[in-house]
Amino acid sequence: MSYKDDSLMKKKFFVKLLNFNKYISFCMFFLENSSQLFW
Repeated sequence: MSYKDDSLMKKKFFVKLLNFNKYISFCMFFLENSSQLFW
């Protein structure tokens, strides 16, 4: 595996990680707000 491929893999991994974090924070935000609405 060349260095170029390695850096590409890392970029893809970071993008996945960022998307995952956004998803998690969105879920947490939604849960907090919905709990305020429902209780």
